[in-house]
Amino acid sequence: PFVVAGLLYLLFSPQMRTYRVFGWFYLITLAALLLLSGKFYYLLPVYPVLFAAGAVFVEQRLAARPRLAWIKPAVIGLVILGNLPGIPYGLPILRPSAMRDYGLYMAERFQLREPLRWEDGQLHALPQDYADMLGWKNQVATVAEVYKDLAPEYREKCTIWAANYGEAGAIDFYREEFGLPAPICAHGSYYLWGPGQATGELVIAVGAEQRLLERYFERIQVMALATEDLARETIVPIYFCQNPKRPLAEIWPELAEYRY
Repeated sequence: PFVVAGLLYLLFSPQMRTYRVFGWFYLITLAALLLLSGKFYYLLPVYPVLFAAGAVFVEQRLAARPRLAWIKPAVIGLVILGNLPGIPYGLPILRPSAMRDYGLYMAERFQLREPLRWEDGQLHALPQDYADMLGWKNQVATVAEVYKDLAPEYREKCTIWAANYGEAGAIDFYREEFGLPAPICAHGSYYLWGPGQATGELVIAVGAEQRLLERYFERIQVMALATEDLARETIVPIYFCQNPKRPLAEIWPELAEYRY
């Protein structure tokens, strides 16, 4: 109700003429995202503007009617009580196992299943954003075990190659704690930074598809599996790759197709 009231207030009230651009901004952005199949959360930053405009509209109407003053605390209470059941879906206030049980209960008792639907269209044990917070440190610890098991002369030549920006970001975040070198990655913005000085002579590949690695290396060995039952990436293979067919700098342009 506050979103609808705020949007109409911005678009049609003479008092809001100065701020009308925000109403049009919302509509134009919404139309563009619908036409381009954008993700729903791309539009979220604009909603606080509509909430604020809607709140001003309601406040003005209530101020002119003292007998309706009771509506304000009633609305505030309704908003708080109405949102309490949804808080665990947006904030990680429950442990993973408790969140799994809570999500299952809400899905079975109240048919609240959609918060558990991921981008793959399937229902899972945890909300996607929550699951995506789990398992990263364990994943980096597993990479560190593989790295430290190498002979010292191998570690000097070894490059850590992460398959996606999440894995690369986790290694960057924890690498000082685990004594790891900076990773390379051909996913997202990491691609722009290239392979650096890495030759690819020896590579620890994190989370990559074996068929892709076979395209570029003659020897590939699975060294470990980083596992986390409730994480978004439940099983992440850690490979040790040797004998590159071509230098990394030469194959890097080909990896642009995997950037997104």
